[in-house]
Amino acid sequence: MPGLRKTLLGASFAAVVFSSTGAGATAPGLDTDDTRYLALGDSHSAGQGTVPQTQGFVYRLYQQGVFDSLPNTLLSNLGLVGGATSRDVLAHQVPLVSVFDPDVVTLTVGGNNLLEIVRAFPTFDDPVAFQQFAVQKIQAFAGDLFQILLGSCVTSNPTILVANQFDIPDISDAVPGGSLLLDAFNQSIDDTVMVVQGVIASSGLECRVAVVDLFGAFMGKKGLLLIDKRGAGPQEVHATDAGHRVIADAFREVYISLGP
Repeated sequence: MPGLRKTLLGASFAAVVFSSTGAGATAPGLDTDDTRYLALGDSHSAGQGTVPQTQGFVYRLYQQGVFDSLPNTLLSNLGLVGGATSRDVLAHQVPLVSVFDPDVVTLTVGGNNLLEIVRAFPTFDDPVAFQQFAVQKIQAFAGDLFQILLGSCVTSNPTILVANQFDIPDISDAVPGGSLLLDAFNQSIDDTVMVVQGVIASSGLECRVAVVDLFGAFMGKKGLLLIDKRGAGPQEVHATDAGHRVIADAFREVYISLGP
């Protein structure tokens, strides 16, 4: 997206102020030998859609011992039900990263930002005006994501796995060019992660950041979305138990691919 990298790099100073919390500090009261796993984000991280919610992908990763053996893993899940956007994660969750001092962070964010764009479409009579609105919203999301990722890096140096957005055809088809909108949104995630990786490489930070491709993981598969179930609401955005198994598998594969 034109100008995105310049905008993000220009915002780096604001994000780096998080470093004042002290990178790598040991969280009080935690065993330093344990692997600390922190889940950030929206209702996907909270497990909404699964029954019980502890069947969500975060708890599956924990229960399967993906990041360390179960007895040696400490989990803290900050995933928020109720429409959490990137602004909410940045304002309310990132400041807590240094408290837990995680070794691994998973992040699901952006779905509610994307829904804000989709739900605004009926209020526009001019397609060009809607396109400009969508671009502005995506750029704002990318700026938030940049600060979320870099803010988490400078406080703890963890491995951060950030998911992109899977497609919900019933919703994306409701907007002309909805598939292009989703592509642009996911491209903004890729671009932002690339910029953060560049900042990490040039600043001596030790954290790692990688994208988990949920779009690809969900493509062509059935039974992964609650919206496909009879009686589901027209804008039900959550994954089923089967969907969360796919999400967990995607996170696990990326984590393993990064190596020790």
